[in-house]
Amino acid sequence: MRRIAALAPVVTLFHAAVVGGADLVVLCPNALATAVSRVGDEHRAATGVGFRLVTGTAGGLASHAAAGTAGDVIISTTPAVADLEARGFTRRGTRAEVGVIFIGVAVRKGSPMLDVSTSAALRRALLEARSIGYADPARGGTGGIIFARVLAELGIADAVRDKPRLFAQGTQALDAVSRGEIELAVSPVSEIVVREGLQMVGRLPADLGARPSYSAAVLATTAAPEAARALIERLLSDSGRAALASVGFDPPDTR
Repeated sequence: MRRIAALAPVVTLFHAAVVGGADLVVLCPNALATAVSRVGDEHRAATGVGFRLVTGTAGGLASHAAAGTAGDVIISTTPAVADLEARGFTRRGTRAEVGVIFIGVAVRKGSPMLDVSTSAALRRALLEARSIGYADPARGGTGGIIFARVLAELGIADAVRDKPRLFAQGTQALDAVSRGEIELAVSPVSEIVVREGLQMVGRLPADLGARPSYSAAVLATTAAPEAARALIERLLSDSGRAALASVGFDPPDTR
């Protein structure tokens, strides 16, 4: 198993919209970056409130929030946001579940399609694969954490021990697939569908429980709690749901 050095910091600035110095800082996992950026642009146009989207792994962002990193909104896995609330790092009563997403399997565009529709088919495909990329679980990548558990549940963690290449972020694994450096990558569907040079062969079977939930909350460090809450409400609106659905997210009540 090889760990690939990060090509960029685990937490990076994804988008900035400066409006009179009143930007909201949003800590956002890569899995939601495209959708939240679209919602933020719509919110800025409607309210004049700008935003800075800071992206990284869900676990990494939660750790930054727990370390007191200044910001206004945190989006992470639902258990992580609930934990932040319990420890006082978010404002109580502001937590809201925004959606659930499947973990998908991607190969380079034009490559033969794989069958991953059942646990047995997925197991066979992984055993036959030459190389597999995913986010390093130790860095807090949701897709990597779930996939490591799936390998154990399928009983093939030892059998594929020499195949995985671990990346700081799942998006880097996907980019490596598109460059032809590895055969397949496992990452949230929302990260796959927005990238060129890839084709998604399928989602991890539902019976493996590979469908994480994400929530948002207002950070305790915010100086603009009402503006932060309004941005979350925009994310939960019909247009926000549409933006999430466009990259593969389902509403929370469809688990």
